[in-house]
Amino acid sequence: MYHFYLHCRFYKEDLAGETRNYIQIRAKYENKDTLQVLNDVAKETVEAWARISKVVEDKGKIEDVCKEIVQGYWYATSSLRLVIYIVC
Repeated sequence: MYHFYLHCRFYKEDLAGETRNYIQIRAKYENKDTLQVLNDVAKETVEAWARISKVVEDKGKIEDVCKEIVQGYWYATSSLRLVIYIVC
């Protein structure tokens, strides 16, 4: 799901000719294709959440708060997904 959201978000920016965003700047710095960087960022994000999950596991309230933040983020991006899908 996150990959889909990132790709559509980037597609919109790319279509608008935006070149001063994180993906474009990182691609130029790393001398990589923008889509490869986009995939790298999506993968890194998922991996970061896995590490965070391990750190807060069985930590009570902090674990609950972290999960609520992620669920809120997923809800926000999933509610935009239909709109982004139609635009893309």
